[in-house]
Amino acid sequence: HGERGGEGSSLSTSNGILRPPGSISVVGFFSAHEDIEEDEYVEFEESVGSLQMRPDVFVGVVTSGAVADHFKKLDWIDRTPSIVLQREGLAGSRKHLNLDTHYGEGGSVAEWIVRASVPLVDRLTGRNFGVYEKNGLPMFMLFLDLSAAHAPDELGNIGGKSGGLKNNVLLEELRVIAKEHHERISFVYADGIAHADQMVSLGIFGGAERLPALAMNTKDGRQMPFPERLPINRDTMLQFCADFLSGRMQSAADAEEMARKQLTSTKAMNMANLATRKPRKEAPKEQRGVSEQFVDELPREAKRKGKGKGKGKGE
Repeated sequence: HGERGGEGSSLSTSNGILRPPGSISVVGFFSAHEDIEEDEYVEFEESVGSLQMRPDVFVGVVTSGAVADHFKKLDWIDRTPSIVLQREGLAGSRKHLNLDTHYGEGGSVAEWIVRASVPLVDRLTGRNFGVYEKNGLPMFMLFLDLSAAHAPDELGNIGGKSGGLKNNVLLEELRVIAKEHHERISFVYADGIAHADQMVSLGIFGGAERLPALAMNTKDGRQMPFPERLPINRDTMLQFCADFLSGRMQSAADAEEMARKQLTSTKAMNMANLATRKPRKEAPKEQRGVSEQFVDELPREAKRKGKGKGKGKGE
């Protein structure tokens, strides 16, 4: 029983259901779920139980050996028991897990599904904030001018510009960094015009005139904005993340020292993507934290359920 995809690379039309872009499909593959794979099957069923309440998650299970063999030929899985997870409308997003080697190791299946369902780079909103909160990693946040942007296409392009730089170019650079550090840091972008107050809580002052802007968001509330005098490219962001992960960067002052070293180094520096920003406004009064502000975007009922939870993220 369960769902079965076609010959293509997507589960988006399984059983005739057209899934919206960005939704997540999770399918378990078993060929002996009542025999030697029973433990893994039970854990899978328990793990996906809570996910079925999420409108953006579609869950299915295959218990036919013949169907499982079909997906082996498609290189979706190499054996059973296993799980395939895919984010619809995003090329290269399919991931799989062999349950026979994961069982009892590396955390629960539910934890793997949560981690695997987080894309390399995604727009942070009230709808998906809970996923990042559960993931528990610090967030490297890129604030953009999205006034002329559109919904992401299959390649993740959104259009528009920030500080004279194409948003697509900045996101592509961010994805390069995310591929290297996604297991220790979550990478997101957000509307810097709509969320200027959240930028203040992260040490970015001046509002929309300072876009594009980046900062690390951590559970302990440290302010570590990405220095504006640096260009925004894979080299500068990689150094920023490396300093954070190593513990060398603990504050905005440390971030500025990192920038000074890069700018005064005798080595040639990658100066691609140096933003042209408008004059800085006077620093406004600090507002509530990023977590609270993004939760404010959630529907009223969701906010009542989440009331009282701690804010922040990461280490």
